[in-house]
Amino acid sequence: MRDPKRNPEKAERAFMFRLARDLSMTVAELERRMTTAEFTEWLAFCSAEAKEEAAAYKRAEQKGKRGSKRGRR
Repeated sequence: MRDPKRNPEKAERAFMFRLARDLSMTVAELERRMTTAEFTEWLAFCSAEAKEEAAAYKRAEQKGKRGSKRGRR
């Protein structure tokens, strides 16, 4: 998978399609109805949410590894 940091324009465009889908709009409708400031806020919100989910997954994974070591004899 390509690193979105290398091409932020493509990453933002892909995010726009996901956001439009999640809001039950077309991309054209989203572009017409949403300000750049609101879009930027959605981008930041979803980025923070993804980081939180990744951290929670990592914590659960670590907890699972610790738990499986305790059961061994």
